[in-house]
Amino acid sequence: MKRLFFVFGVIIFCLFICEFSMAETVGNPADIHLPPGRGVYSAQLGDFITLNAGFDTEFLTEKNFDHANEGSTSPKLEGVYYMGRLSCTLFDRIQPYIKVGVADLEMSWKNGSSLVKAEGGIAPSWGMGLKAYLWEFEGVGLKIFSTASFRSTKPDKIRSVNVGGTSGNITQKKFEIFERQATIGVSREFEIPGYQDASIVPYAGVAWSDTTARVRFTQGTNVVNSGAKGQDLNIGLFFGADFIVLDNFSLNAEIRLIDQTGGSLGLTALF
Repeated sequence: MKRLFFVFGVIIFCLFICEFSMAETVGNPADIHLPPGRGVYSAQLGDFITLNAGFDTEFLTEKNFDHANEGSTSPKLEGVYYMGRLSCTLFDRIQPYIKVGVADLEMSWKNGSSLVKAEGGIAPSWGMGLKAYLWEFEGVGLKIFSTASFRSTKPDKIRSVNVGGTSGNITQKKFEIFERQATIGVSREFEIPGYQDASIVPYAGVAWSDTTARVRFTQGTNVVNSGAKGQDLNIGLFFGADFIVLDNFSLNAEIRLIDQTGGSLGLTALF
């Protein structure tokens, strides 16, 4: 009963911090066998595969783009993602996963003297990826990991558009975001003295990311295009930690810098 109350408490906490969490989660796959228990329902599929479910709230505060429009400023993407995640761990080495959820994104840029702001609104978002544990330095405890992922967000309609303070007569709206990412990082697990079922696994690494943004609409007879060609910067850093609690759950916190500004908070449960 205590464990049940704890689980509900963790879920409520993660939902509460959604407004304050912060960019696409890398996560820590160096210890993809964590959480280490038999699972919430003790339903492991043999000794070579386990199932994990999780929830990530990702808040992107700034991602800048190169642009093709003369007289315009760099388009900037920002917003929040709410993503459910299902993964399986194969042979304690590889973890393919899928993510499904919703996003609320906004792109803004300056076209001449007019500030343009396009809000995508609540839109379906999905992604897929692969995490891999590559190497462990025995005796030191350091582990090397790598990830690769893709995510797509396509609002059916743009919620609102504002061009220099004018929002009327808008037609033929398009708002599409495609994200690709690859990372390599290192982590190490530390046990927490006095807590038998708890440990913390900090991690850090380098990320390559590339985003395609297709945002355009027609205002009257004028076609307004963000002109986004690709991310302004493609290489960045990430820092995070997994906090392992009990033998079935882990909490994750992560920040992203340089290529984008943002981060995430999440929860993972082992089935």
